[in-house]
Amino acid sequence: MTAPASARSDFVLSIVAGLCSLALFLPLAWPLLTGRVFVFDDLQNFHLPLRYLYANALRAGHVLLWTPTLFGGLYLHGEGQVGMLHPLHLLLYGLLPLGIAFNLEFIANYVAAFVGMFCLLRRLRLAIDSSLFGAMLFAFSGFQLLHHHHLNMVAVTAHLPWLLVCLDLAIASGDPRHAAAGYWGTAIVLGSELLLGFPQAVWWNLLAASGFAVLRAYETSRWKRLAPCALAMFVGTMLGAIQLAPTLDAAAHSVRSQLKTSFALSYSLSPWNAIQLWSPYFFVKRAYSPTEYLQVHELGIYTGAIAAVAPIWLVIRHRALGRRATLAAGSAVFALLAFILALGSYGGLDILLAHVPGLGALRAPARYIVLAQFALGILAAIAFDDLVHGWRRVDVLTRRQALLLCAIAAASVLTTVLWNTHILPVPAGVPVASAAKAVSGTAFVVAVTVAFLLAARHVQWAAAALIVITAADLGFWGLRYVYRNPPQPIRAVAVAMPPASRAGLRVVSADRWANRLILSGYEIVPGYMGLYPATEHPPAGRWFQAMAGARWNVAADGSFTPIPDAQPRAHLLAAAVVERADYPVGVASAAEQADHAESAARVAIDEPGHIVVDVRTSAPRILALTERFDGGWRVFADGAPAQAVPIGGDFLGAAVDAGTHRVEFRFSPRSFAIGSLLSAVGAIALVVAAVVILRQRAPAAQPPPASR
Repeated sequence: MTAPASARSDFVLSIVAGLCSLALFLPLAWPLLTGRVFVFDDLQNFHLPLRYLYANALRAGHVLLWTPTLFGGLYLHGEGQVGMLHPLHLLLYGLLPLGIAFNLEFIANYVAAFVGMFCLLRRLRLAIDSSLFGAMLFAFSGFQLLHHHHLNMVAVTAHLPWLLVCLDLAIASGDPRHAAAGYWGTAIVLGSELLLGFPQAVWWNLLAASGFAVLRAYETSRWKRLAPCALAMFVGTMLGAIQLAPTLDAAAHSVRSQLKTSFALSYSLSPWNAIQLWSPYFFVKRAYSPTEYLQVHELGIYTGAIAAVAPIWLVIRHRALGRRATLAAGSAVFALLAFILALGSYGGLDILLAHVPGLGALRAPARYIVLAQFALGILAAIAFDDLVHGWRRVDVLTRRQALLLCAIAAASVLTTVLWNTHILPVPAGVPVASAAKAVSGTAFVVAVTVAFLLAARHVQWAAAALIVITAADLGFWGLRYVYRNPPQPIRAVAVAMPPASRAGLRVVSADRWANRLILSGYEIVPGYMGLYPATEHPPAGRWFQAMAGARWNVAADGSFTPIPDAQPRAHLLAAAVVERADYPVGVASAAEQADHAESAARVAIDEPGHIVVDVRTSAPRILALTERFDGGWRVFADGAPAQAVPIGGDFLGAAVDAGTHRVEFRFSPRSFAIGSLLSAVGAIALVVAAVVILRQRAPAAQPPPASR
């Protein structure tokens, strides 16, 4: 093929890859264009209601560290999953209507993943068409689409290619200014990840980043540059400390700190799920879980037939890959390691996952599959690049090589013909789909294999067909899951109940409603969150609910039942009563009523994390609030520091002397103060690094060290 003809072909393939990526992206952007939002699972039950609170707080000028809306009071910033101090979130929810901001946050994850992967593959010297193909594979991978409702998890994984781009710049660049910019970028990207409040995904990214940094240092013989990279990651951790420190604090005081080690191994990937790699619709519900409730998004590991076919091509062509052979081998080893980690209790690394400090609080080992899919995406991009640009017109595919390329398709056909028709017995309890359902997955595997074979035989249109088929494969697997619940207007997400008669009316909600009552102005006990605070009394019990001031119990059918003994927002108790951790709520009410004629507690200011009460009493009392106790509360009586008192171990109070007083409660946790200080130091270090970068001069051009 002549050079102009080759350039035209590359341009056509780039256009095809770009259009296919756009076709996969548009369904994700459709709700933004139609005034709707995606509502599956956590999107409507968790993320949207909490972002509603966040947006309202920004408009009111509040810093929403604490919210009274969940659990009788919750360290919401420590819970983390709103990412309230991330610059993008501050911009979106501070300036735009909720629906637009929510949609833009959602689609930004896929834009960031696509552009980041494209930049990474270009840094690794893949052609534009191959880089677009690889970017499509990562941005719309099985993990990214099936986990679309885990907003901040997908947002953190979208940072992964950007982190590797910065590390590659820091390690492989011959220009010291570019290398310094790489260190700077590494810190910023890591800090951005941490501000999103999902440490588990940051841990995955650090695993991949560490392996990639070692690989690139080996390839370029620049081992000394690993030290500045480690320093950049330390600075990035400091930048994110304003979120990380509160999250660690909230986790330490949550029920997760009390869970058994088996929690870390929940949602381990059963080895049976490996069948998805060559037969994606083998199971009735796509995936299989022998011991737990089946969550397809946790156990669905398919990410396109190309991910299984491409590695075979690289095995066939390993001697011709040249400088990419090391990258391909490293990616393959990393994909295998990630898959073993995803197996959890089935993979032999359960001791590591359950007992290493910090990892024991992270559940669902199956989520390590995101690292395997990322590595497989790199392998597929390398294979495509070699197929289109490295496989010369004179090269011929031998019969043995062709048969080897057909191995995955053959396995898929045999699986469907023999197992899905029950010609071969399947172990009891394994839910096998009908052959009619499984054949759609087999069709994609066969089609990808045929397109690959035709491209290897130099059929001109085959590479473009391979891109189109792969895009259809990803969309059929992932977008169908995204659209299993059609997008809805926000008004339809709110539970169809009368709006709260007053702001902050606190109710006990049925699990069915999750947090959606928040959108109608209600406060919820206990509510749905990731880090449930540890309490002395069960949140579902009468004592906790009454002390939280919950007035009504909202049943699954929407009916309201009054809750007896619900306490007022602020009330006075006798010290002798408070000393009993299990005192009956009725006793507190009687004490308050007996003292009512000469004592009173009136709430003057009631804002999230800031409560002011005017108290009048003829004898020393305990001022009790229907706000949950937390070590971050600070109390001031008439402007002087006072001691916060845990009422029954769970609710907030303060001792007051006889007389008239103004008692102020402010939520000011030490973890936030420490995190803020560390982030400020990290920001200063970043600015100093920027000044150093700008003052450096570019040296004379020198060729980079040859890759091994």
